[in-house]
Amino acid sequence: MTEVDLLPIAETSTTIASSSSENTTTFTIHLVRKEPLSSETV
Repeated sequence: MTEVDLLPIAETSTTIASSSSENTTTFTIHLVRKEPLSSETV
């Protein structure tokens, strides 16, 4: 990934941290591991 690709991720992670800090770690791990979040979001 380039720095440009990481910008939206950083913003998304920050938003989630504000609403649900305890889920931020799991969300970030999924992004790093590039796993689908469909099982959690659905």
